[in-house]
Amino acid sequence: MEDYTPLHIAVLQLMSGRGMLEKEEFTKLFLKLKTHYSEKLAVDSATPESVLERINEKISPFNLSIILTKYEYSDEEFYVYISTTSSPESRFQNLYTEMEIQYFPLLLREIITSDSTCIAPIVALNLISILQRPLTKLRAGELLKIWTNAGYFKEMNELIHLGPRSLVEFNGYLTVNYPDFVKTCSICLKTVYKSLTCKTESCQTTIHASCINRYHENFPNTCPSCKGDWCSDVVPMDNFDIDQFLGNWYVIEQTKTESRCIQHQIVPLEKPGEYRISQISPHYLLDKFHLQHEHTYSGILITDPVSPARMKARYALSFGDEAYIVITTDYDNFAGIVTCGAVGNSRSATILSRTRSLTEQQLTAIREKIEGFSVNIQHLSTISQINCPVDGIWGINIKIGHDILYPDRLKDSAKGIVKDIGSAINGAFQNGAKLLRIEEPQKNVLLSKNILL
Repeated sequence: MEDYTPLHIAVLQLMSGRGMLEKEEFTKLFLKLKTHYSEKLAVDSATPESVLERINEKISPFNLSIILTKYEYSDEEFYVYISTTSSPESRFQNLYTEMEIQYFPLLLREIITSDSTCIAPIVALNLISILQRPLTKLRAGELLKIWTNAGYFKEMNELIHLGPRSLVEFNGYLTVNYPDFVKTCSICLKTVYKSLTCKTESCQTTIHASCINRYHENFPNTCPSCKGDWCSDVVPMDNFDIDQFLGNWYVIEQTKTESRCIQHQIVPLEKPGEYRISQISPHYLLDKFHLQHEHTYSGILITDPVSPARMKARYALSFGDEAYIVITTDYDNFAGIVTCGAVGNSRSATILSRTRSLTEQQLTAIREKIEGFSVNIQHLSTISQINCPVDGIWGINIKIGHDILYPDRLKDSAKGIVKDIGSAINGAFQNGAKLLRIEEPQKNVLLSKNILL
């Protein structure tokens, strides 16, 4: 491939014109451009990385760069076109009037100094009154839209946040001008704007959500700095009655899951203070093949003798305990749960209901309580409770961590699938001295697994 081709020029024009593109969208547009120029140029070996590397070599003398960044507010990845030495004033000096340029740093200041690092649109518009010669609200709204489309701001849940482009392009400006609000992640040592903070008074370390998630895969529910309980700030509800909490619950919302028709069943065990929690939902593979089945994943809840709403959860496939904390429930209708230390999630939440739905008013109230404990409610997935399997159906009954994996009346067509599931689970437990037994009597297939917690 030539050193610097029309493909490079087209990609540069794309990014300079758009300012910011989601990684997936950029990749699609890059492939279209590559296909277009492949008829005239030898660009078969071109990749986004190689093309951008050459472009950056060309534009770096002008203090410009195209960077792939992970947006810490949502974990999305974006390509951003930035000036590497800019302040807001110098960046926009040839594009906007003096008052319009002054409006931009006002927005930065208001967002970064707010407790939630975001502001409502009405607050953003009202900032024009601070300017020496106020803009009209109509023009302020137009500027907000322009700057949001360019990646400097991002609107989520009807609130305005600093956008991926601002976090990269104006990182130096924000660090110098707002040192009390720009922290350093104690794990990756990079700038963190929307941080998670250890609640131990003597610690107060700040960390990216993505960094603490990776850390908790090996060290669940632990602060990497002080080694204390990462979930110590989550306050369990007062006067919690575990006996009223027992029974069946439907999962209405849960952090980052694609599962559907999830139910929780909580029943007492023989030992006082211990309870079995069973998560019942369709198995992804069997559900995909429309096979009737029942999939149960169980664990043990152990109550704190002083604060019974704060429990430890231990599941069959987990490598450590989770903190399972009931923050609100009326026992008859709803419950809100915060968990800490789950693999892949430093802090997550579940909203439960005794029926298959809750009112929007109930959901809003529970979400507000959950968000008060530093759980990102934007990551809550809505769990469909429509067209769910009927309890007690005949078919494949998969029970992990409860007693057995047992297909009651398995049809010949499903035998291969169940054997694959058994093999996969066996592999996951090889290091745990677990037992997988497969027998094939004349009338059915029996897969038995002893998983004792």
